[in-house]
Amino acid sequence: MECITRLANLEMDFEGQLYAEKVYKTIIVVAAVVGWVVGFVAQDAFLMMWIVLGGTALSAAVCLPPWSWFRRHPLVFLPVHQENPAAKQAADSDAGVPRRKKQKAHK
Repeated sequence: MECITRLANLEMDFEGQLYAEKVYKTIIVVAAVVGWVVGFVAQDAFLMMWIVLGGTALSAAVCLPPWSWFRRHPLVFLPVHQENPAAKQAADSDAGVPRRKKQKAHK
């Protein structure tokens, strides 16, 4: 069951976001340079655009899904602290939370 839960996790940690950003920038820059060189040699701007578009599509396929190598450093949160309801009311009254005034009955 833990394996299924782990595979269904669609969140990327902060280290994974940094790694994904480096990867997509590298792929796009390499595709742009290769596209420019091929387009210059072939004298074909349309071919250059297709190469850059292919690099962008490859970058999206690699970086957008939350692959497992982007989730190697999961965040650890603090446990939920349960408060006593009476203590919470006392804290609210001390914090200057306005109270509702009682209205006088009209005769």
